[in-house]
Amino acid sequence: MLVVIALITLLMAMIQPSLSRSKEIARRTKCGSNLRQTGVGHQAFADDHGGVLPPGQAATGQAGFGIYAVYVSSMTNHPEFGRYRAHGILGHRNYIPDPRVFYCPSWHGYPLQFDKSLPPGGGWPADGVLPSGQAWIQTNFHYRSTFGGSNSPTDWRPARFDGDASTSAIMADAFSDPNRGVDVHHADGYNTLFIDSHVSFKNDPEHFVRDYNGGFSYHAGNTDYQLMEEVWRGFFDE
Repeated sequence: MLVVIALITLLMAMIQPSLSRSKEIARRTKCGSNLRQTGVGHQAFADDHGGVLPPGQAATGQAGFGIYAVYVSSMTNHPEFGRYRAHGILGHRNYIPDPRVFYCPSWHGYPLQFDKSLPPGGGWPADGVLPSGQAWIQTNFHYRSTFGGSNSPTDWRPARFDGDASTSAIMADAFSDPNRGVDVHHADGYNTLFIDSHVSFKNDPEHFVRDYNGGFSYHAGNTDYQLMEEVWRGFFDE
């Protein structure tokens, strides 16, 4: 009996890495599916707005709130979008019926998921009402809003359905803050959504994204946005 137990224990130890890998592949696939659904919402929004996608933090010029927030209670109340921005607008205006797609099941860093409040921030509330003490809504996908003719902040604007939409990335697994984003979704790379709504996985075995700013956060502000745009162009675009 002891020999049988020892053999079972050994076999379990041998197959555990394969099981863990299989589970991560399933989570990564679900993550990519979530991004693809978000892409469909982007296209529907652009159809109603002259081909222009939602504005993000760089385009709104309110950089102090950081990269993840899609709703900020203290932000200027836009007549159409309220205090939402980036892909948060898609949930606010029901282009995305279920905001759960804004979250990656592989996220295991900063504890941020749908309907999880971590004041002063937190995830998207299930009933749409922010809990007491929560001032902003965050997701764990990174939205690109630094499109333009150059890296100058005066040129940044929301993405448009012009040029080659199949090669321009618009969203990806969060990567801008090493304390919460870099390498905590998928250890070997990043799911990436393109303007034409296709999703591909960008391998990063050399940790180019993590190390581009010397391992430090490039989280918000003009200098950081320039670095982020360089990463979008140099790594994510095809």
